[in-house]
Amino acid sequence: MSQLFKQIEAAKTPEIAALTTNFDADFLKAAAFSVGRDFRSLEVDIETAKELPVLVEMKSILFPEMVSLEQFDPLLVLKSLQQIGLNAGLIISTDPYFLGGDPGWINLVKRRMEYPVIQRDFFLDPVQIYQGKAIGSDAFILDPEITPTDKIVDIVAAINEMGLEVYLETPNGFLPENLNPEEVHGVVVNVDCPADGFTINELGEYRKNIPEGCLALIRTFPKSGNDLKLIKQSGFQCMILNDAFWQQPDFSRAYQEIQNWTKAL
Repeated sequence: MSQLFKQIEAAKTPEIAALTTNFDADFLKAAAFSVGRDFRSLEVDIETAKELPVLVEMKSILFPEMVSLEQFDPLLVLKSLQQIGLNAGLIISTDPYFLGGDPGWINLVKRRMEYPVIQRDFFLDPVQIYQGKAIGSDAFILDPEITPTDKIVDIVAAINEMGLEVYLETPNGFLPENLNPEEVHGVVVNVDCPADGFTINELGEYRKNIPEGCLALIRTFPKSGNDLKLIKQSGFQCMILNDAFWQQPDFSRAYQEIQNWTKAL
């Protein structure tokens, strides 16, 4: 990851510098506050959901394998998901280099749906949060393996100061020691679904590491309705479909099947 992080840092540093070329961080913060956009809470949606919320991440490159999704059209994807019955927010990738995303997708999506928009990017500086607030993000997913240890506290503080929500993605559910769990709205654990499906004990081991008071989210791709049943029984409150979702022959059909499983829980 160290070499990959250097590549990410090299790509993001000019982007961050461009944000602060003419204005300092305090000006950007004030400008972000002044932008009048409706805030939509993923936390509230998860806690009040009648069915297990299923989040989809929109991007045109699968990271870190760097596999491009041919002819990815965010508007067509959104329309397809809505026709099937989108029941939760969308994760929007805004990094163009490694995720094939675009900041403009946030406004595109937010004008066409009522659910929260969660921004995924490689966050290295609080000024990126001010920009995210200005373009309409409701929440952010941070990866402690990418965001520098000496920056993550400041970035989390900036998200909370903007009145937005923080979700941390980890391989095991543990938070970095320098973070206060009370400042984190939810924790996402990455768990690949085994070929023969999940077991309750395996999922429980991941769930128990998530601090009390934080929402429990799992990033995976279930293979059956029983997998979803065990995910819910283990105490996970929301599921994010991982990159295996985009590698299905027909993502719309795969999403429809998963939605049918959630309705049967």
